[in-house]
Amino acid sequence: MANPPFPLNTSRDPNPLRPYHIPASISSPTSPIISSSSSSAAAHDILPDLDTTEVWAQARTILDALLYRYTSVLLAQPFDVAKTILQVWSPPSDFQEEDKGLGLNRRRNRVGYREYEDSEDEDEEVDDNDDDIPDYFTATSSKTSPSSATKRLRHNPSRSRSPHKSRRTKNIQNVPRPYLPLPNHPSSLTLVIRTLHSHSGPLALWRGTTPAFLYTTCTHLTTSFLRSFLASLLNLPPPEIDSDADALFSTLALTALTTAISTLIWAPLDAVRVRLILARSSQGWWAQIRRLPSWFPPLRLWISTVLPHVLPALFAAGVPILLRRRFGWSPERTPAIWSLVALGVGWGEVAVRLPFEVVGRRAIMWGWGGRQEGQEDWVVPVGTYEGIWGTLRGVGWEGLWRGWRVGFWGVLGVWAAGVVGPAEGKGRGEF
Repeated sequence: MANPPFPLNTSRDPNPLRPYHIPASISSPTSPIISSSSSSAAAHDILPDLDTTEVWAQARTILDALLYRYTSVLLAQPFDVAKTILQVWSPPSDFQEEDKGLGLNRRRNRVGYREYEDSEDEDEEVDDNDDDIPDYFTATSSKTSPSSATKRLRHNPSRSRSPHKSRRTKNIQNVPRPYLPLPNHPSSLTLVIRTLHSHSGPLALWRGTTPAFLYTTCTHLTTSFLRSFLASLLNLPPPEIDSDADALFSTLALTALTTAISTLIWAPLDAVRVRLILARSSQGWWAQIRRLPSWFPPLRLWISTVLPHVLPALFAAGVPILLRRRFGWSPERTPAIWSLVALGVGWGEVAVRLPFEVVGRRAIMWGWGGRQEGQEDWVVPVGTYEGIWGTLRGVGWEGLWRGWRVGFWGVLGVWAAGVVGPAEGKGRGEF
């Protein structure tokens, strides 16, 4: 067969008269096969910053930090419980008259209860004898026999002894329960721990562990977040950078503001922790939260609430900056001197915090819902809150020195542990 003089182009060939036209394909286009390597590469191109190993490492770091913090709170809780009891405990001189009256009332209650019990027994015997005696002096004496009177005694509900039992139970409940048998001048926390262990059991030493862990964690996270957020808004440099005096005072003011805000936000957890330590009942921490009259402390107690946290934060933040400017000390240049500086700053922080911490504990127990409960609801007699200076004057130097001594030993132990084996990320100028 001869070829035609003018060959015909197929529909798939490009038309020279319309080179811009692309003919449509009759068959369905074949989809390319995408391999797993290409899909993973495409996913990596879409999310280039997402790395599972890095995410797992960060999550592991957070979990380790939380576990370390909870373990620290758990190990220190018995000493914190004893310290809190001594902070709110009132010396016998403050409650001397009340103690005398309480002891007199206890003796009266014991004597009165014995007399009441003897009289009740006599009344029961008299009632039994009266029921056994037939009614000979009534109009129906001839129709009543002793056996019927005895049966009436057995089946008469009015002769039940439940009223006597209820009155006895009520009388027993009215007897005041004894306080924790502390000496007049407890010299150490170990004595309080032994007394609490023998009086309330071993679980009483770890009361308030969960609220303490939540309070320390939440306040630390909230303070760090607020400090970074406000510093970025106000364009303030970090404390490690050497800046002018205006920036120094601005940094200290920012530290005080953020610490006060976080303390007021999480103040209910601190109040619940103190109330759980001192309460006689075994209620949970959520029940103690519901017993608080308000979610925030009263306005007149704000200063007493924030001072135990603001002043130590200012001291811990300002002293390293001043030493770095004045003498040029830093953890990179003089690590040995800086380690001793860390120990001194820790001691100074304890010395500043402890007096106002006592005031804060008294304010929580006496001024924030403490008047709704009586003294018999707590394991020790709670001292009154008479303002900042009045409360400190009532505590005296002996109570402050006892707390300082315990705090100094605690700071020394933490410093020694850091010197022997410093953790990763520590020792960089952060106190």
